[in-house]
Amino acid sequence: MLNENGSFVRKLVYLPQYLATEVSAQKGWYDDNDVGNEDFSKCWNDILEWAIGEGFQVSASVGVHATITVKSALAE
Repeated sequence: MLNENGSFVRKLVYLPQYLATEVSAQKGWYDDNDVGNEDFSKCWNDILEWAIGEGFQVSASVGVHATITVKSALAE
């Protein structure tokens, strides 16, 4: 995730269902530091928000049929 100045502020890692089951966690997005420390207590699925001017970059390295859905800024 990038702030309004284009500076890196957070790296999130997606935990697919097969790995989530293995570590007794919810599938979804986790902070890279938490994943490195094997702490799966804070899933970011429903708390990701961007302010105006912020952005994100996606780098996919595993999986062939992965999708990412971004909610519209115009949605409720």
